[in-house]
Amino acid sequence: MERLGKFIIRHKILIVVAFLIIIIPSVVGMLNTGTNYDLLAYMPDNLNSKQGQDILNENFGIGSVIYLMVYDRQPDEVGRLKDRIIKMDEVDSVSWIDNYSDIYMPEDFIPSEIKENFISGNASLLQIQLGEDTKGEQANRAIENIREIASDKSFLGGQAAMLAEFQDIIDKEVNIYLLIGLAVIFIILSLATTSIIEPFLLLISVGFAIILNMGSNVFLGEISYVTDSVVAIMQLAICMDYSIFLVHRYHQEKINSIDKNTAMINAIKGTSVPISGSALTTIAGFSAIMIMRMGIGKDLGFVLAKGVVFSLIVTLTLLPSLLLIFDRWIEKTPHRIFLPRFNLISGWIVKYKWVFLVIIILAVIPSYFSQNNLEYYYSTGKMLPSGAQSIKDSEKITDEFGTGEIIYVITPETDRTKQKEINKLIKEIEPVKTVSNIAELADPTTPEFLIPEEYIKQFKDTGYTYTSIQLETEREDPLTVEAINDIREIVSSNYEQYYVTGEAVLTNDISEFTDRDLLYVNILSITLVALIIAIGFKSIAIPVLLVFIIEAAIWFNLGISYFSGQPVSFMTPIFIGAIQLGATIDYAILFTSKYRENLATNLNRENAVAQTIKDTGQPIFTSAMMLFSATLVITLVTSVKATGEFTLMIGRGALISMAMIFLGLPSMLLIFDKFIKWTTWKWNSR
Repeated sequence: MERLGKFIIRHKILIVVAFLIIIIPSVVGMLNTGTNYDLLAYMPDNLNSKQGQDILNENFGIGSVIYLMVYDRQPDEVGRLKDRIIKMDEVDSVSWIDNYSDIYMPEDFIPSEIKENFISGNASLLQIQLGEDTKGEQANRAIENIREIASDKSFLGGQAAMLAEFQDIIDKEVNIYLLIGLAVIFIILSLATTSIIEPFLLLISVGFAIILNMGSNVFLGEISYVTDSVVAIMQLAICMDYSIFLVHRYHQEKINSIDKNTAMINAIKGTSVPISGSALTTIAGFSAIMIMRMGIGKDLGFVLAKGVVFSLIVTLTLLPSLLLIFDRWIEKTPHRIFLPRFNLISGWIVKYKWVFLVIIILAVIPSYFSQNNLEYYYSTGKMLPSGAQSIKDSEKITDEFGTGEIIYVITPETDRTKQKEINKLIKEIEPVKTVSNIAELADPTTPEFLIPEEYIKQFKDTGYTYTSIQLETEREDPLTVEAINDIREIVSSNYEQYYVTGEAVLTNDISEFTDRDLLYVNILSITLVALIIAIGFKSIAIPVLLVFIIEAAIWFNLGISYFSGQPVSFMTPIFIGAIQLGATIDYAILFTSKYRENLATNLNRENAVAQTIKDTGQPIFTSAMMLFSATLVITLVTSVKATGEFTLMIGRGALISMAMIFLGLPSMLLIFDKFIKWTTWKWNSR
């Protein structure tokens, strides 16, 4: 690292120029990286439901369904409205009553099972099937055009409408909370540093790392909305620690060095190993998310881990260059650190260590059991604010028509007699409203050449035929889950090859492997972090104690959500378990490392703990407050429920981890002193 320090001193201007050049394509890449707002797109490819959805898209051109309800329209007006919509490039088909009956026929002569799907009092309902390639911006444009065509007294519902509003909300909010987050972190940095100039340099260096990280996502093609929403602000808050550590060490070295260049070389030598070790544990926690079966875990985990790598590189190259270039201005604008000192409370914490330990145990035990019983939600609709227009429109359509989810069954082509028999069994399932396939539209005895060609093209293609099953229930209704299982049982007993799919089925399948993802991610993150700590401290006891104290903080964090009685997104506990561990284990490592140093100065154990609280209080408090403040900003600004709860728990988790380390870790280090001494290489204690 001495060679790196000397290189930076000689080429500091060149390094800054190089980063300025690299940042240009990074900005271009950031602007050209797509954002995926559809969680179902991240389903594993080997799932039966995902394979079925792919067949629907590729063979039948069936994408998302939009429901359009209009009031006070004559049948011919609705027909003209349908004709205008079906001419849109993004639309594959539009179903209305005229698909099955003459619209000029008296209503009393129209079969009730057809009529109730499309007409209710003075309301008419059109089912609009978007094309297989109509996604993202195309789908949003189609929805806006449909709204314009339908004009007044129209209601637009369905998954595609919700996703469009979801995207619109996120796009409007993300820049707002990023800017507010920057302002909040700037204030904290101003309190935590000793110069007016330093916060600007710290933000510039980490800002470069963020842009490099987000810009390199262009090679992924697109990232999820979760990644796009939270990574920048989390990278800023989590990785700022590395920069602060280097700045503080630089100031210490300047006191004992002959010049600033020597001080910077010594600062880089003194911080490179601990900063790299800290980054490694953080990367380990983030990387564990990548083993989720849901692809969104790979997306978020990879981008977060990549962000830590870029931050480490920038901290050891660009930041030292900036500090050297602006050293004169830094020295001209000094001020004291305004953060609270922990000198007074350190003795108090040591004195009442047993009380705090008992309180923590009493809090952690119920939290451990309660966090396993969190209630989850899975659908996009649950993530939107209750006042969202698409939610209100969908509820209005459901109230009027009882329209629920659509389930698709795809099978090899079969005779219509068998299909008719299966239809009869499916119709007996409680929430099933209607069943649509070629056997329902044409009598099984009718020769195929007499069946209208549009019917055959609609339901048969390249060896497959599909059945559309309309339910009366919503996605997360228990009856919907029962219906999915019953349909699968009926179909599996009649076909060796089959696919059951649809948005409700895909969502239900997510719930099937959520617990598995949670377990595996937790095991891997704990194992990786514990292994890194074990190697760093050459110890068996220390990784057990440090990981336990942070895991206890995670249980307590999740337990709060359970006792609040609010369901959370299925992703939140999985992400929290790995991210809180990866982001806050550094607090415990810093505390333990400093405690070891204090023991080596011949302090007795209790005095060493008290001194460690004094030494580490400010840096741990600064780090926790930055993460808490940055994520709290998102929580307060965003109206997307999943994003708000996720960031709230990350920020809350930072404070809980800090409290656990100051109030619980000292007691554990004292209680298990002999265990630590026996299982740790060269551990000194008195």
